[in-house]
Amino acid sequence: MTSGAEPFYTVILAVAIMTIAGLSLWMSPVIAYKVAMGQVYESVSSTVSSWAGALVGAGIEFYSSATAASISNQAERAQGQGQFLPKSFNKP
Repeated sequence: MTSGAEPFYTVILAVAIMTIAGLSLWMSPVIAYKVAMGQVYESVSSTVSSWAGALVGAGIEFYSSATAASISNQAERAQGQGQFLPKSFNKP
């Protein structure tokens, strides 16, 4: 190697891939059982539905926080304008 680069990231990537491959080899009977019994579909569908619920919840949270900020801003402006009215308007 004439570039002088250290293969640190390449070695880490290779270790990660080999670890996943080794675990997949030992877990293949369990994976085959889960696929044969249909439990993979159940886990995937429950995961996707939870992600969808989280996205909907995040959207509602964003909308409500934007609305609350708008109302708060409008209240601050109304309060600021009320302080600068002439005294004749403030007397009952």
